[in-house]
Amino acid sequence: MSSDTTTGSPAVAASPRRIAALALPALVVLAAEPLYVLVDTAVVGHLGPVPLAA
Repeated sequence: MSSDTTTGSPAVAASPRRIAALALPALVVLAAEPLYVLVDTAVVGHLGPVPLAA
């Protein structure tokens, strides 16, 4: 039996560049969704009763 557990297994330690490559797009999506809701609310808030009823 070999005590080397790293042979044949993927690297456990991820580089900061690989983590950022996954985290930055997720961060953009998480920030964009509330902004979209804010803009949508502002647009709907400017509509009158007739367009809202339609």
